[in-house]
Amino acid sequence: MPRTAMSRPFSMPTGLSLAALVAFSSATLVAGIATWRAVRLDPLPTADGSPVAVRAETLESMAIARSPRGDVRPIDNDPFSADRQLPAARARAVESYASAGAIAVPPEAVRLLGTVIRPGGKSFVVYQLPSEVPKTLRLGETVGGMTLADVAPGRATFRTQRGARVELSLAKAGS
Repeated sequence: MPRTAMSRPFSMPTGLSLAALVAFSSATLVAGIATWRAVRLDPLPTADGSPVAVRAETLESMAIARSPRGDVRPIDNDPFSADRQLPAARARAVESYASAGAIAVPPEAVRLLGTVIRPGGKSFVVYQLPSEVPKTLRLGETVGGMTLADVAPGRATFRTQRGARVELSLAKAGS
């Protein structure tokens, strides 16, 4: 019988072949575990911290049972609160710094871009000085030696350091 027709019994690889087979098998196992851990979803925890399996029906019943804002409580010392103000010492330092560096700006150089009317003295204007980015200015704040005294729809009234009244209006569309 010719040698090519005979099959050889399976023999265990040795040496370099064995090392390559072990390394390949180990790498395949590690890659499989990493893939499984990457795509596996952990169950959602319950209020007491223990995991629970969640079904679509459970989610719908939870959404119906709980009002959308039922568990919302205000945060103490909320940094985004409209009533939040600078501490007194820091406010005085900011005010003294602003007044020390105030450069007189002619009223015609201030371009009024918008007015925002809010209750409780919280109105402000958006303005722009030549070659600068637009900025906001609240009632009582100063720009170029002028203090914002009043805000009306489309108008802002300033008081100069000498007490003169300056009124700026929004530019008409297309001008």
